[in-house]
Formats: sequence, structure tokens, C-alpha cells
Amino acid sequence: MENLFKKPALIIAAFLTYAAFSVGGCGDIETQLSSIDISPANATIGVNQPQQFSAAGKDSSGKYIQVTPTWNITGNIGPITSNGLFTAGSTPGSGVVTATSGSVTGETNLTVTENGWIEGRVQDEIGQRVQGIKIYLKTTSLFDFTASDGTYTISQVPAGIYSVIATDPRGIYKDASLEAVSVASGETVLAADFVIYYFTRPPDTTPPTF
Repeated sequence: MENLFKKPALIIAAFLTYAAFSVGGCGDIETQLSSIDISPANATIGVNQPQQFSAAGKDSSGKYIQVTPTWNITGNIGPITSNGLFTAGSTPGSGVVTATSGSVTGETNLTVTENGWIEGRVQDEIGQRVQGIKIYLKTTSLFDFTASDGTYTISQVPAGIYSVIATDPRGIYKDASLEAVSVASGETVLAADFVIYYFTRPPDTTPPTF
């Protein structure tokens, strides 16, 4: 009688183990994966420049799931490695970056440009970072305004040598300039920083309000 009870128990245990493996085993992430987001989205980078992409998987409720996707790119604009590192070629163009895991694919547009970028920061003579300063390239229509942390980015800059001007539309600070700032094809110039001075001397040490 003891063996008759043990055999059904062994059969039931084996069935439950198989069922648990089938539901919660290695295929669980794939069956739950609903979408893949690629970052950065709709990127623009310079020729011959690298760009690291990352992928985040989500289930149907929007919760993040770790994925290790297969990366591909269309458009003949450069190669992408198995870990999402893209390197632009020497010719401008556009393409689509895809990350695929199982039957789920995420994609984003990518543009390769011969233009460059000028980036920098503006602070005043007492070390305060200044918002609202207009930074422009002389003899062009390219400009940006500094953010709350004093930073700015001027994009789509053709290769060349520029005078970069900082001017305050409110008239609190004097104009400043950086001469002979050189931008190569597809290059980002990161060191175009300004120190600007108040019109009054000695300066008012209270930062201006905006």
C-alpha cells in the first residue's frame, strides 16, 4: 500500500516541476517583453564620430525588463557593434538603428552630418553662472541662449573658423567675444566658455533676477 501512495505523489511532483519550469523558466522574459526603447532617440552626430546606444525593454504594463538585443543599422552610414556602439562614416546621410530581442524590435532615426557643434558655459566675474545670455556666431544666423546653469549649444555649424559673441539682451553685462574658434567637419567644440562683466564697477555682487 505504501508504494501505491508514493508513485502518484512522484508523478504529481514531476508534473508540477515541469509546469513551473514552463511558466517561469528561461522564456519568461521573452513572453513578457512588449516594447524596446532606444536611447538616444533621433540622434544627430558628426561624421567619423562615435555614439553609444542603449536599449530598455518594457512589458505590457510599462515596467522595465532587462534585455540584451541584437543591434542593426540601415542606411550605409557606419557600423554598429553588438553592444550598441555606432561609429559614423565619412559621408553624411541618415539611417535607422534597430534593437531586436525575440520578436520585439525597437527603432530610432539617426542622422550623420558634416556640420559641427559649439558648446560652452557662461559665468560672470564673481563666479555666478548666467542664464539668458545670447551666444551667436558672427556673420551667421546661428545662436543659442544660455540655460539656468549657464550652458549653451549651437548646432548645425558648418566647418570653419568663427567669432563667437556673448551679448546680454537685458543690458546687465558687457558683450564678450571669442575669436578664431575652429570647427572641423562633424566636430564638437567643447571649450567655448565665457566670463562676462557687469557694466558697473565694482560689480553688484547680488546675482540678477530673471
